[in-house]
Amino acid sequence: MEDIKYLEMLNKTGTAILLLDRELLVTFANKATRQLLWEHRREIKQLYPAFEHDQLIGLSLSAIPLIRPEILARLQDKEQQSFNKFIDVG
Repeated sequence: MEDIKYLEMLNKTGTAILLLDRELLVTFANKATRQLLWEHRREIKQLYPAFEHDQLIGLSLSAIPLIRPEILARLQDKEQQSFNKFIDVG
Protein backbone atom coordinates (compact mmCIF):
# COMPACT_ATOMS: atom_id res chain seq x y z
CA MET A 1 0.00 0.00 0.00
CA GLU A 2 2.89 2.34 0.81
CA ASP A 3 4.34 1.80 -2.69
CA ILE A 4 1.06 2.84 -4.27
CA LYS A 5 1.17 6.17 -2.41
CA TYR A 6 4.70 6.83 -3.69
CA LEU A 7 3.75 5.95 -7.26
CA GLU A 8 0.74 8.26 -7.03
CA MET A 9 3.01 11.09 -5.83
CA LEU A 10 5.52 10.40 -8.62
CA ASN A 11 2.72 10.40 -11.16
CA LYS A 12 1.59 13.88 -10.06
CA THR A 13 5.00 15.55 -10.31
CA GLY A 14 5.81 17.66 -13.35
CA THR A 15 9.25 16.05 -13.69
CA ALA A 16 9.60 13.13 -16.09
CA ILE A 17 10.46 10.00 -14.09
CA LEU A 18 11.18 6.44 -15.19
CA LEU A 19 11.69 3.63 -12.72
CA LEU A 20 13.81 0.68 -13.82
CA ASP A 21 14.56 -2.69 -12.35
CA ARG A 22 18.11 -4.06 -12.15
CA GLU A 23 17.78 -5.51 -15.65
CA LEU A 24 17.01 -2.01 -17.03
CA LEU A 25 13.37 -2.84 -17.72
CA VAL A 26 10.95 0.05 -17.31
CA THR A 27 8.66 -0.65 -14.37
CA PHE A 28 7.01 2.77 -14.11
CA ALA A 29 6.68 5.89 -16.26
CA ASN A 30 4.91 8.85 -14.71
CA LYS A 31 2.43 11.10 -16.48
CA ALA A 32 5.09 13.74 -17.27
CA THR A 33 7.27 11.10 -18.95
CA ARG A 34 4.40 9.75 -21.00
CA GLN A 35 3.40 13.29 -22.02
CA LEU A 36 6.96 14.20 -23.00
CA LEU A 37 7.38 11.06 -25.08
CA TRP A 38 3.98 11.57 -26.72
CA GLU A 39 4.90 15.16 -27.65
CA HIS A 40 8.16 13.98 -29.28
CA ARG A 41 6.91 10.66 -30.64
CA ARG A 42 7.43 11.62 -34.30
CA GLU A 43 11.06 12.64 -33.80
CA ILE A 44 11.74 9.54 -31.69
CA LYS A 45 10.11 7.27 -34.28
CA GLN A 46 12.40 8.69 -36.97
CA LEU A 47 15.42 7.62 -34.93
CA TYR A 48 13.93 4.47 -33.39
CA PRO A 49 11.09 3.13 -35.59
CA ALA A 50 10.11 0.38 -33.12
CA PHE A 51 9.32 2.98 -30.42
CA GLU A 52 5.76 3.04 -29.10
CA HIS A 53 5.22 5.84 -26.59
CA ASP A 54 2.32 4.01 -24.94
CA GLN A 55 4.17 0.70 -24.46
CA LEU A 56 6.93 1.66 -22.04
CA ILE A 57 6.33 -0.80 -19.19
CA GLY A 58 8.59 -3.81 -19.70
CA LEU A 59 10.71 -2.03 -22.34
CA SER A 60 14.43 -2.60 -21.92
CA LEU A 61 16.52 0.56 -22.03
CA SER A 62 19.43 -1.48 -23.34
CA ALA A 63 17.35 -2.25 -26.46
CA ILE A 64 16.89 1.43 -27.32
CA PRO A 65 19.63 2.68 -29.64
CA LEU A 66 18.94 6.30 -28.59
CA ILE A 67 20.36 5.78 -25.11
CA ARG A 68 23.97 6.96 -25.11
CA PRO A 69 26.49 4.16 -24.44
CA GLU A 70 28.03 5.93 -21.42
CA ILE A 71 24.58 6.23 -19.79
CA LEU A 72 23.87 2.53 -20.40
CA ALA A 73 27.27 1.60 -18.97
CA ARG A 74 26.57 3.56 -15.79
CA LEU A 75 23.13 2.01 -15.43
CA GLN A 76 24.44 -1.52 -16.06
CA ASP A 77 27.33 -1.29 -13.59
CA LYS A 78 26.11 -3.65 -10.84
CA GLU A 79 28.61 -2.23 -8.34
CA GLN A 80 27.15 1.24 -8.70
CA GLN A 81 23.51 0.19 -8.67
CA SER A 82 21.67 1.15 -5.55
CA PHE A 83 18.07 1.08 -4.45
CA ASN A 84 17.58 4.43 -6.12
CA LYS A 85 19.78 6.60 -8.28
CA PHE A 86 19.41 9.83 -10.19
CA ILE A 87 21.20 9.92 -13.51
CA ASP A 88 20.89 13.04 -15.62
CA VAL A 89 20.58 12.00 -19.25
CA GLY A 90 20.83 15.53 -20.55
